[in-house]
Amino acid sequence: MQKFTILLVTLICFQICVSSQSCLPEGISFDTQEQIDNFQNNYPGCTEIEGSVSIDEEDDPITNLNGLSVLTAIGGTLTIWWDHHLANLSGLDNLTTVGGNVEIWENFTLNSLSGLNNLSSIGGYLDIWTNKELTSLEGLENLTSVGNYLLIWDNDALTNFEGLGNLSSVGGEFEIWENNALTNLSGLNNLSSIGGLDIYDNNALTSLSGFNILTSIGGQLWIDDNDNLTSLSGMENLTSIECLQIENNDALISLSGLDNIDAGSIQDLYIFENALLSTCNIKSVCNYLVNPIGDIEIYDNANGCNSQAEVKTACDMSVEYIEYGNEICIFPNPFSEKTTIKFTNPNHSDYKLSVFCISGNKVFEQDNIKSDKIEFKRGKLPKGVYLIELKGEKVFWGKMVVK
Repeated sequence: MQKFTILLVTLICFQICVSSQSCLPEGISFDTQEQIDNFQNNYPGCTEIEGSVSIDEEDDPITNLNGLSVLTAIGGTLTIWWDHHLANLSGLDNLTTVGGNVEIWENFTLNSLSGLNNLSSIGGYLDIWTNKELTSLEGLENLTSVGNYLLIWDNDALTNFEGLGNLSSVGGEFEIWENNALTNLSGLNNLSSIGGLDIYDNNALTSLSGFNILTSIGGQLWIDDNDNLTSLSGMENLTSIECLQIENNDALISLSGLDNIDAGSIQDLYIFENALLSTCNIKSVCNYLVNPIGDIEIYDNANGCNSQAEVKTACDMSVEYIEYGNEICIFPNPFSEKTTIKFTNPNHSDYKLSVFCISGNKVFEQDNIKSDKIEFKRGKLPKGVYLIELKGEKVFWGKMVVK
């Protein structure tokens, strides 16, 4: 009886080990349907491939991936490319993680990513490139994170990003290039943080709606050569970027939509060759031009946004430099000799007052302000418009005029 029990336990352990195990540290390539169909017979119990997987049909058409239905994880890179007979990725339905990259390249009959429905994380990058019949990204509904960049490039039938609704973070840049049918970016319902954003040469794109909860871009925001993009609305919750570059968008008339970016997060500013762009005097740009810390290039746009000087003038004429509603008051304003600046400082915290002329040069500074009222004397300041900054627990902006 004891021998029987030991034998039974041994058989159970053997079956468990055979039914679920890691394998193939060197990876595997499939270039025929027969190799895929025979995978479970050739590698019994192999459910977690340690290396990379490449699916690339050669002379024998690959029509389905059903033979790979036991796979739950791939430690390396998953590459699916140059397949002319795959319509979807059914067969990969149990795959939950890929430790490396996912590369879906030049699959000319692929119209759906269904089959990747349980994939939740990608350790490297996700590259979806030149899949001419791909109409949506449905099939990626459970994907929550991409460790490196996300590139969606040259997919001529793709109209939106439905399918990426649970994606919340992209560690590297999100690159959206040359998708000629893409009209909007809807489907990105949970994406709040990315390492950078490049939107380039999407000829049908008319707005950026879809980035509605995006708050942070770790690198650059580059919007270039989108011929029908008329508006940047859809990015109103964006508060932090490093570099802003708006270039060669022929239909764009205004930068509205980027108003709430914290000017202190911007390092460099490039706005050029947008033929109809006449409104650049949004709050984030105006605040940055008061005290820039990096490169500025503004040229070859429409009147009002054709140079740094034009944008500064427009800012002076139309932007209200108050970041906290009615919590700051300057009276009298305009004034000839002196004025009083009142602001909200209930804790009597330490503030610093800085005064800038329109060119951005600092002309006055006062430290260690602990009250909520400052009497400011004109002194030798010439007539003109000045911008003031009060920096402490909060940051207040105001505009005052010396007459």
